[in-house]
Amino acid sequence: MPADTTRHAVKFTVDDLTTTTKTMSTGGKATAAVGDTIRNYANFLYYSIFNSQGLWVKDIKQYSRDAQFGTIYDLQPAGKYMVYIAASKDEVYTTIDTKTPDNSYYRNTASTGWPDFFAKAFQLTVGSADVSQAVRLDRVMSAFRVVIEDAIPEGVAKISVQITRDNANYYFTGRRSESLFGATKNYSLTSADKGLKNKAFEGNVGNTSATTDVVITAYNGPGEVVAQKTVRSIQFEAGKRSIITGNLFTPVTNPTGAFTVTADPTWTTGTLKF
Repeated sequence: MPADTTRHAVKFTVDDLTTTTKTMSTGGKATAAVGDTIRNYANFLYYSIFNSQGLWVKDIKQYSRDAQFGTIYDLQPAGKYMVYIAASKDEVYTTIDTKTPDNSYYRNTASTGWPDFFAKAFQLTVGSADVSQAVRLDRVMSAFRVVIEDAIPEGVAKISVQITRDNANYYFTGRRSESLFGATKNYSLTSADKGLKNKAFEGNVGNTSATTDVVITAYNGPGEVVAQKTVRSIQFEAGKRSIITGNLFTPVTNPTGAFTVTADPTWTTGTLKF
């Protein structure tokens, strides 16, 4: 008897967020309440599916401007599949072109760090009927918040925060691919920032498995280093934000001191429900 090649509808739909979560950085939105949707947290959605032999079948990419954003339609014959779904605030790229089940995503600009990023891999069985399934994506990034407690002096034009060991790729299998130069976020200052105390700088971290140093540097207009501190061996965790606080400009004789690291007790793992 020939194999049944009838294709059945497979549908993944966006549902409301059902957990409370703090955003990592931008957007000014502190808490996600019931009724939030994926559009508040991601602008890009990625879907890939492999068959039971590990062969690539299909991938779909959606943009937040698409009317169907967050609702994925597919047609597949009966069988067992591996599905990979991810969502990001800024665009990332996938190694799906290699057509291997060791699916991964990599940053748009490797040196500048990760956007907010959610992902889930799961098995799917298509039987004799259509499939409609909700999928909850986990936030897989970590985050930092650097707070410079002392006043920013005149002449300081830029602050940079370097994660010396950040991931170049996010792999669903959990393996690491470390970026050669880590990741550095740069923050331009204005005249309004001069003299400010407790100025905060935020960003995301992809490395949630190995410790890393964080280097905080201040530059003047011509690009010369004015002050620099290194905070050693921070362990970032997925869904958690590390708060790094201390004096950058005083004292200037202790490049590895004056900063302390604490965990943000109100920032927890965020989930997007499909």
